[in-house]
Amino acid sequence: MALTQVAGGLLASGAVGSTQLASGAAVANIGYTPVNAANLTYTNINSNPIGNVDFNTSVFTNVNTTYYKWDLPAAGNYLLFMTVRARLWGVAGFGKVRLYNNTAGAAISNSDMMLIESASGTLNLNMMCTGHWPFTATGATTIYLQGNATAANIGIQSDVNGYNNCTWLRIS
Repeated sequence: MALTQVAGGLLASGAVGSTQLASGAAVANIGYTPVNAANLTYTNINSNPIGNVDFNTSVFTNVNTTYYKWDLPAAGNYLLFMTVRARLWGVAGFGKVRLYNNTAGAAISNSDMMLIESASGTLNLNMMCTGHWPFTATGATTIYLQGNATAANIGIQSDVNGYNNCTWLRIS
């Protein structure tokens, strides 16, 4: 099992599913105090090479409910992480993402994040973008990533050159 450095501790990595922080691992203080750091869990979903996902140009819509989501198993405080390859090809405009609480049927306030922007209409851009959001769940909850753009050809790319992922970490 590979171990990854996390805020002075080690994170045990494994297959998709729940994994625990290695003994003695610490999480930076972000406003929550973990009950027992040895029992923190996380889940990671990789997108695999699913191709381009263009954002809707009129309203926020779910990006892809198979790969761009967080299935939170129970009540608690979580950190939601996103790592995606943003793409903007040959257009001027921008793309944004936000979180949608599918369980509650509503967008999550103050979760909007600019993903990519260009004033040039001739550039073809691909770049790695990350986001993280604190979230408090009152029970089992499914959160979807939503996207919106000002022009066509703006969205997320996932191919053999790089996959995307959505990860949650339960912190208390």
